Amino acid sequence: MFAKHVLYLIWEFTESNFCTFVLPNTAFGVLGAFSGPSLTQGHVSSIAEILQRLPLVVLFNWSNVFIFDLANQRSPESIKEDLANKPWRPLPTGKVTAEQTRKGMLVAIPAVLFFNYCLGVWRESALILLLTWLYNDLRGGDEIIRDLIIAVAFGLYNGGSLSIAIGPESDITHQGYIWIGLVSGIVLTTMQVQDLKDQTGDRGRGRKTIPLVLGENVSRWMIGLFVPIWSCCCAFFWGLRGWGYALPMVLGLYITFRVVRKCAPEEDSRTWKLWCLWTAVVYFLPVSHRLQTTMEIPQVSVGQVFTLGLGAVGGLLTHYGVFIHGEWHTQAPNILLFHAFFFMSLFIERHVCKELGYEWLSDASISICTSYLASLVTSIVLYRLFFHRLTRASFPGPFYARVTKLWHVWQCRHSRNHLVLEDLRRQYGDFVRTGESTSVIDVFTISINLLYRPQRNHHLPS
Repeated sequence: MFAKHVLYLIWEFTESNFCTFVLPNTAFGVLGAFSGPSLTQGHVSSIAEILQRLPLVVLFNWSNVFIFDLANQRSPESIKEDLANKPWRPLPTGKVTAEQTRKGMLVAIPAVLFFNYCLGVWRESALILLLTWLYNDLRGGDEIIRDLIIAVAFGLYNGGSLSIAIGPESDITHQGYIWIGLVSGIVLTTMQVQDLKDQTGDRGRGRKTIPLVLGENVSRWMIGLFVPIWSCCCAFFWGLRGWGYALPMVLGLYITFRVVRKCAPEEDSRTWKLWCLWTAVVYFLPVSHRLQTTMEIPQVSVGQVFTLGLGAVGGLLTHYGVFIHGEWHTQAPNILLFHAFFFMSLFIERHVCKELGYEWLSDASISICTSYLASLVTSIVLYRLFFHRLTRASFPGPFYARVTKLWHVWQCRHSRNHLVLEDLRRQYGDFVRTGESTSVIDVFTISINLLYRPQRNHHLPS
């Protein structure tokens, strides 16, 4: 029970940085290892060997982020800031004190250093701890150099992740170090996107971020300019063909649109998460290069790129223009039947077009519809995972409940719904998210607590 409590406490300290820092840096190392000789020399690890090292890469990033979060959240200024912005963290809620956090660091820092020594990346870890000290204790995070410190830290995290993923028998190539430097350049010039959503708190704390020093409009246009430029530069660095530019450029242009046009704090928070997704797409480019050089990938024409892009835009517009509004999940069977019927009609169209000599029209239709469906499903899943109003409100519940309610249907297949809900209430509390747009509230317990709480001196009737 004690171990479970400690692990959950560690998760609460690092939750904010897990999806936006630990996972992208892990992706950089693993995807870089998948790219093979482009980034590594010596023994080229197989996919199975790389996947076996995946937990070690995650632990390397998570452990060092844990130290950073302990140092970052224990200061009085940070506690005051978190009371307003992130009141669920351990220090604002009183689960631990700043003094207990300091003593915990005395144990955690040597343990993390020893763990990283065993992984062979103790140099990177030691430098990360030095940057943590500069950022937090010397208040470098409150100065204009904060993005430079973060960029160097990203280089160390990414270098350590790649070293662990490729194994001790391999080394990073010269091109690999250039790639790490390019990614640090991306961070240096566009990482300020995370500061847009925190301007009120940063201004109150006296923190010198680029949006506050140079102005919000200048910062937004800098991000909007650099994101598509870096998308092209990184694809060019890896010598990719036209299709290799498509995804980073499309996502990069969408981020540019959002950062320039969507200026509310909630929108900036979503843009920040999309930026993290864009960096993960950029990290995939070395793998695209290896696929391009080792496999016979056909050239993609401008017409094919147009049809795929048209379908992708159609999927996004369908989601954000139609399905995101109203209670469409109640019409899921009808929507699925409509799409199934529509795609079945494509096969009839293909046969007719082939007979009439218009096979190109059928190919274009299938490309548009396939791209539409992939874009629609991806957009829905990402929205439910990260941007849905219940997700933003931090409703507790099973992780997969964010995506679909089918798991709940399966659990209740033997008419056990009342038992399932009771188990969820015991595990997550009085408010439980059970589906993508549904939650369960224990009205009885809450009502009793409100009516008969001690401070009102109410008594249960005899």
